[in-house]
Formats: sequence, structure tokens, C-alpha cells
Amino acid sequence: MAVRRRNKISFPVMLLVAVGVAFILIRFASLQMQLGREENELAQIQEKVKAQTVENKELERLIAMGDDEEYQKRIAMEQLNFAYSDEKIYIDISGN
Repeated sequence: MAVRRRNKISFPVMLLVAVGVAFILIRFASLQMQLGREENELAQIQEKVKAQTVENKELERLIAMGDDEEYQKRIAMEQLNFAYSDEKIYIDISGN
């Protein structure tokens, strides 16, 4: 009966494998954290795009209304405090 010898892996090879595995795990964790940050940044940018799209649609609507004479009159009266020459304006000073 022959006795089989166990193949022993040398200590430097085991150390090299352990260092390699540790490096791979650390790199993987680092990439996962970076991916999380990038996904968060992407979500923030997408929210900004949505908000800007809504604002753009509102501005386009206002531009389209700019040709409307009634709209121009209302803006002149409300924002620029314009009035017709024969119009009397009363200001409520009671605060109500």
C-alpha cells in the first residue's frame, strides 16, 4: 500500500492569493460605493430635468399667450400698475 503525499501549497503562494482576494473585495466595495453615488447624482439630475421641462412648458404657454391682447392688458394692469385714462383705481388700505 502506497502512502500518498499531500500537495502542500507554499506560504508565499497562499499569501499572494489572500492579498489578491482582499484587493478584489476592496475594489468591488469601492466600485459599489461609487455606483451608489453616481445613481444618486443621476436621480438628482433627472429631477432637475423634470422641473426644467415643466418650467419650459409654462414659459412656452406664456409666450403663446403673449399675442393675446387681453393677456397683455391684464399683465399691464396687474404687474405694471397701468390703468386706462378714464379708469379710477381704489386701493383697499384696510388690509383685508
